[in-house]
Amino acid sequence: MDKQRVIGLILALALCLLGALPAAGEGPEPARRAREALTKLGGFDATYDAQSASGRSYTIHVRFQPPDKMRVDVEPLGILTLFDGNRYLYYDDEQKRAISFSIDAVQKELLDQERRLNAISWAGLPVPSATDEPIYPSFVLGLSPDNLDIAVEMAPQPNQHSWIREMTIADPIAVKGNQAEFPTRASRGRVRLTVDLQTGLLAKAEIGDPDDVVGTIRLKELKKGAPDGKAFVYVLPSTLEVRDQKSDPSLLQQLLVSAFRSHLDRLLDAAKAKWPTLTAAQKKELDQAVYAAFGHIFTLGQASAKQGVQQSLRGSQFNKMIQDALRNDEAKQKFTADHPELSDEALAAAWRKQVQAESAQAVLLEVVRAIDDQFVAPLRQQALDATAGMAEGPRKELLQSSTEPVFRAYLEMIRPIVEETVGDLLK
Repeated sequence: MDKQRVIGLILALALCLLGALPAAGEGPEPARRAREALTKLGGFDATYDAQSASGRSYTIHVRFQPPDKMRVDVEPLGILTLFDGNRYLYYDDEQKRAISFSIDAVQKELLDQERRLNAISWAGLPVPSATDEPIYPSFVLGLSPDNLDIAVEMAPQPNQHSWIREMTIADPIAVKGNQAEFPTRASRGRVRLTVDLQTGLLAKAEIGDPDDVVGTIRLKELKKGAPDGKAFVYVLPSTLEVRDQKSDPSLLQQLLVSAFRSHLDRLLDAAKAKWPTLTAAQKKELDQAVYAAFGHIFTLGQASAKQGVQQSLRGSQFNKMIQDALRNDEAKQKFTADHPELSDEALAAAWRKQVQAESAQAVLLEVVRAIDDQFVAPLRQQALDATAGMAEGPRKELLQSSTEPVFRAYLEMIRPIVEETVGDLLK
């Protein structure tokens, strides 16, 4: 299938501490049985056949060696995702691009964010673990009728694969012999999973309506036990330019946003039940935690954000807009008439100051639109889905507390940069 198709297989990079997930032993009996079976496997080498809505076939090869090594290959796309205990690697052979992360540096930032969110006293979020505790890879299929996002995520507990997580909240679960069948929660029944309770692995996934299946995944072959360790030793081509958290801060920002969204599900579940009884101070904790989390996320990329703003504003379009505003004779004449008390020198300075303020405000408006599209809109939709059934007033208040602080955090960082750059252009 073409990678640009909406329905089919879409490969996604994800790396997050899923501390908001249910702990081992929680959830219904089938989930407990599946976890125990996975533990007894002692690792696995699994091959899945997948078919997209276009009819094109794919092979997904997943290898796991306890406690902290996982590799996923998707052919014929030439995509490899690897976690070897120290390094997270994503390689696209077709696109000839790679992303690499040192887990130590990433984990420190993820735990820092977890501590910020833990300040919400009523949410019941888990106490952050220490940075030297193990981190476990999990195989994740983000299924929907429109796509299949394949990822390797990091969790503070083993066997947090996406089908296990779905089993802990699924209703209903139909157990037939050694297989458990159930719909995923967010798909309204249009994604159905089958888990083999003897191995704990996903046996089958069907995407679409029962009478109109648009995508399938089926387990083709399974080798129980830890794979050959050579599978987790991979060297990238020496000529390849590799992106990492140092060369591209936006990558780390994306990972932190992904982690935040995992926590947001738990926050919203708790808030939906407790919001009407919370005090104003307790409600403000959510606002402040979101603000602190995203303030930290945005600050990590402050240098690149500043460079981007400066380059954009110094481009011909924005520069011309600002210079045209400064030379707008009609507006300047009106400004002069409104300030007859000013000397020529003071008037020129005041006019320049007003143009700077209005130009910066116009730029910030465009920035707000971009931030809404990139960060806030997905959070808003997630919050809308999670708060369905709430009364309109409390729901609106909760939505605002979980999304509006993102705007404040970014504007606090970007406003001085915009004002400084616009001021430079007017000198």
